[in-house]
Amino acid sequence: MTASACTRVALLHGAVAADAPPDQVDTLVQREAVAAALRHLGAEPVPVVADLDLAATAARLRAATVDAVFNLVDDLCGQDALAPVAALVAAGCGLPITGAPPAALLACAHKPTVKRLLHAAGLPTPDRDPGHGTSGGGGPWIVKSAWDHASRGLDAEALCPDLDSARRRIGRMTAAYGGEWFAERYVEGRELNVALLDDGGGGARVLAVAEIGFEGLPPGCPRIVGYEAKWRPGSPADLATPRRFVDPQAEPALIARAADLARGCWTLFGLRGYARIDLRVDGSGRCWVIDVNPNPGLAPDAGMAACAAHAGLTYEGLIAHILASAGVSLTGRAAAAAGR
Repeated sequence: MTASACTRVALLHGAVAADAPPDQVDTLVQREAVAAALRHLGAEPVPVVADLDLAATAARLRAATVDAVFNLVDDLCGQDALAPVAALVAAGCGLPITGAPPAALLACAHKPTVKRLLHAAGLPTPDRDPGHGTSGGGGPWIVKSAWDHASRGLDAEALCPDLDSARRRIGRMTAAYGGEWFAERYVEGRELNVALLDDGGGGARVLAVAEIGFEGLPPGCPRIVGYEAKWRPGSPADLATPRRFVDPQAEPALIARAADLARGCWTLFGLRGYARIDLRVDGSGRCWVIDVNPNPGLAPDAGMAACAAHAGLTYEGLIAHILASAGVSLTGRAAAAAGR
């Protein structure tokens, strides 16, 4: 892809209400961090809010007179399912946009669809509830939102001993929060996060394989990364689930399996720029894909930035590389930071 010269970059993000929950407030943290990185790289960041008035969103992008769009949209009006629409609007304006293309964002938006595509491609993912025509079903099962990608509703009660109790949980969550919920088989074991960065040739390189430590959780507490652990820094759940990195010298086979699966997901979904693939590792050492995240958070303390730092890439270098992967060139300084 031929890079286009760029001096002004729109930071496209959803509106954040004054009383927004922590996962939505994180959008503003990302916006400020990316803006600071862009200034360091010699570009001018221009915040642009995306909302459900698509014509107005397009008008704001055009009025901003930017050369490219850095996509930070995780939701529109609190709905994660609508986030891909913002990328479609930016593409409709003829602007290069960072991260996964709209088609990939759409493909990854609905978790049951992701699981169906993974199964069809022969990539291992835990089975989901086979449907209401069956009963019983040995567990455990874990109940998740089909559309939400911020771990809302993911807590100790999400883990259910059998399929009947999982379906009751689905009914309660649907009544309380609306939307679509589903159950998948819970994989007891380790949890890995594989951070991927575009290699410039259509493929991906693995920055690092991070692992969530569960040793700090009390006995009987499900070994999962719930909402509290993910979005409330300093909370007991957060402190009990620290991030560490899998040592490639100590566990080369695990690193290789995780990397192969992550790259398989990258190719299957047509990802670009950067991504994070979440895996569980069962007692036999088999890896299972539990989430494909085409636009992981870019807060400086989030997993993507941590994996970049572990790989020797500065935060500014990460941002420059993401832009370069979208065909956007800033300055010689940015190119040096991106290592391209």
